[in-house]
Amino acid sequence: MLRVFFHRAKYSIYRLFYAIFGLEALTANKAHAIENPINSGTFEAVVAKIAELIARIGMVLVVVFIIYSGFLFVSARGSEEQLKKAKSTFMWTVIGAAIIIGAYAIAQAIINFARQL
Repeated sequence: MLRVFFHRAKYSIYRLFYAIFGLEALTANKAHAIENPINSGTFEAVVAKIAELIARIGMVLVVVFIIYSGFLFVSARGSEEQLKKAKSTFMWTVIGAAIIIGAYAIAQAIINFARQL
């Protein structure tokens, strides 16, 4: 029984080693080119895409935290301490949303100003 276990373990290690290093040896002779994942040629376009990505991720988080703060309001059931936590969570979520929107607006203003130069 122990011999079968060690045989399977050795076989699994060989398979793992081949999966990690073996495929690299098969494709080593092919030419690889690094492609531009942003697909933007100018600095303004790169900054715009980064600002847009951050704004999208931030707004998704804002929605999640608004739902979470609503859950906190519902689960508080009149408890002053839990209501205070729910209000604080909601307030900081709204402040975070304002910061995200403001940062996106500032980034767009800078991009538009740089395009006019």
